[in-house]
Amino acid sequence: MSAPYRRVEVPVNGGFLTVGIWGVGEPATLLVHGITGSHLAWSLVAERVAGDGNGMGTGTVIGLDLRGRGGSGEVSGPYGMAQHADDCAAVLASLGAANVVVAGHSMGGFVAVVLADRHPDRVRRLVLVDGGPPAPVPPGDTAQDRPDRGRVGSGCAAAGDAFSQSAGLYRVLAGPSGTAGLECGHPVLCGL
Repeated sequence: MSAPYRRVEVPVNGGFLTVGIWGVGEPATLLVHGITGSHLAWSLVAERVAGDGNGMGTGTVIGLDLRGRGGSGEVSGPYGMAQHADDCAAVLASLGAANVVVAGHSMGGFVAVVLADRHPDRVRRLVLVDGGPPAPVPPGDTAQDRPDRGRVGSGCAAAGDAFSQSAGLYRVLAGPSGTAGLECGHPVLCGL
């Protein structure tokens, strides 16, 4: 038996966000799509994770269409990570969900991190899929060793520095070999 699915609209400044809800019960999980997606990008994951009310699956899975995308395409700005994070918090509040696992894909990973920073009472754990704060370049994987990866590492360091200034979650640490490392500054991200 598959988990039940329904759509609701949640009011936010500028309009109504489209939200897909799979399953029933606790715990709740919030899924945040990437830049060109919608909540339906998570359908296969949600169907396998959500509880069906008969002992199969694990609770309620919530996916929203971020403002300006999918069913929320008509919701006016402002746009940006902070607004998307606040919208996610509004969705969780409207559904009575707190202390949830938040999974973000690509840009949704950045939204998830900002959500954890701005609304820590709503987030228990983060799952970042190909998004979120940049990962450090592995030790020994420097521009001198692998020029193609070195450029990526340099871009990650620059992106990490910009991200740390806006969210205050990570601080980029430059190593003597030119590689970058990240120092965690948020308990959700550090697993504490």
